Amino acid sequence: MIKANTTEERLGSSTYFPLKRNTDYVVSFKGFASENVSSYDIFILARKYGETNSYSSIKHLVDAKRLSGSSVQYVKDLVFNSGENDEAYFRIDNNGSSDGTDAWLFFTEVKVEEGNKSTAWTPAPEDERQRVDNITSQLSARITATSQQFSSYYTKAETDNRTNSAKNDAINSIKNDGNWQGLSNILTNSGFLQIADGFLQKVQQTAQPMIDANNGGGINLVKMSGFHNVTIDQLMPCWNIGNDIFINPEMSI
Repeated sequence: MIKANTTEERLGSSTYFPLKRNTDYVVSFKGFASENVSSYDIFILARKYGETNSYSSIKHLVDAKRLSGSSVQYVKDLVFNSGENDEAYFRIDNNGSSDGTDAWLFFTEVKVEEGNKSTAWTPAPEDERQRVDNITSQLSARITATSQQFSSYYTKAETDNRTNSAKNDAINSIKNDGNWQGLSNILTNSGFLQIADGFLQKVQQTAQPMIDANNGGGINLVKMSGFHNVTIDQLMPCWNIGNDIFINPEMSI
């Protein structure tokens, strides 16, 4: 969310993402705005590697347009060519309040991908890998702790049975998580569900092709671009957050 309460513009921008030279890219996002937002702009600001200015090339993709105040808009197919540039960042401008009161511009699910036709939003591959790392680490720790606890009280046969039960519980917990149903095919084959590094490594190796496939429609170059279930601390390395920029990770539009 970007707030303005004067006629001065307020900006929100991502960090840099890499570009291939002389290649077409397409931008999309979802958003809406309060009725008193005068207009908004979208820029891709690019430069060559080694340049010290924040940008040397301006791609003005949206010029002084307005978003709906009553429904979410899917803005897509905003095409630009990278030219001789190697990196760029996405910027969205709230061009100010029309009446001097708080004027809010909401945006989410930003996607910059190679091509000239927008595809459905997907997280950047780095974001997906981080999710896999987090969940496999948690499960590995649970299985290790449970196995250690069982071995203190039960015979080996009893320990094996109870450990297998704990593994199945872990599998079912993942199956029931809507965000991770895709991992159920991996975890159902529980022969490799071992403690510590073996478990973690196997899930990462098996999940990577799924991550790549999910991004087959167009790899999103913008990290942390959906603002889903994230904290300010997680977003700050990926977005320039100023006094007039607010993150509401619990809001879904």
